[in-house]
Amino acid sequence: DFMGFIPKAKLVELYAETNCLIYPSKVESWGLPISEFSKYERPMLLADLPYAHETAEGSLKTAYFNPDDPKQLARLMASLINGNESNLSNQPVKDLAEPRAENWEELFNMLLK
Repeated sequence: DFMGFIPKAKLVELYAETNCLIYPSKVESWGLPISEFSKYERPMLLADLPYAHETAEGSLKTAYFNPDDPKQLARLMASLINGNESNLSNQPVKDLAEPRAENWEELFNMLLK
């Protein structure tokens, strides 16, 4: 169901009630729902694309699927529905290369040098 715009409080409520996030988008630069949902530590099935790998860093219970292969997604979904989480894994966090900023002040100082 397309819900249109919903308030943040309602979105948080929906995430809290959700068992799994399925995010098949092929046109993202950053998948905000992935970032928002990962804190719930529930399964996520994500398009196997660079943006999803980057956004899902540090998440738990994550699997990737070819966004052009609906049968692969169906197999992952069926596996989860049957209680099998063996396809899910923790996503490592990659160290950022220098130079990097930990906050806005550090970033502005680097840019102004």
